[in-house]
Amino acid sequence: MPRLHLNTINDAIKYLAKHDKRLKTYVTNGIAIRYRKKKFCFETFINVVVNQQLSDKASNTIRRRVYALLNSPITPTQFLETAAVDLQKCGISNQKIKHLRSIATVIQSDPKYFFRLEEREVEECYRELLTLKGVGPWSASIIALFYVGHPDVLVEGDATINKVLSRLYDVEINDVPTQIHTLTEKWKPYRSVGCMLCWHIYDNGLI
Repeated sequence: MPRLHLNTINDAIKYLAKHDKRLKTYVTNGIAIRYRKKKFCFETFINVVVNQQLSDKASNTIRRRVYALLNSPITPTQFLETAAVDLQKCGISNQKIKHLRSIATVIQSDPKYFFRLEEREVEECYRELLTLKGVGPWSASIIALFYVGHPDVLVEGDATINKVLSRLYDVEINDVPTQIHTLTEKWKPYRSVGCMLCWHIYDNGLI
């Protein structure tokens, strides 16, 4: 399936409004979903892993320190050759350093790693990302959506999306994780855009 771009997103919004009456209420004329596919490279994992369980402010500070230390573009080899103590001074925890070094080793041993994943269908891409240390379901979904550009990614475990789905479909918030696939079935094959609409709805106080 084609990757996400502006035309895909516009078509997806029309599709979602047609197939989901509740979501249609919030899809106003001229709604703009900001999306820019990010470069899929080793820095992808630095950004995603560093961001885990941290506020945007804290993770942004750590990333700035890492990029100041290593200079972009950061390669797996460069990261592996950097002393752990220097990475710790940037604010990266020991556990995250271990995870990123494990990921760097995998990528270093496979020169076509990023090309292979970008060519795979969303489920195959998602499953392979989950084999990496430090990459859980939420992180794998974010990578597949924003860095690989798959149009049909369901971002599970996202607090904001869960809140919107709870209010949108009158489901108890604690029940959303077990019902999320059923609730979003009608969004296929554009679940990525459905998730982005949830973020848009929440961020703009529409629900």
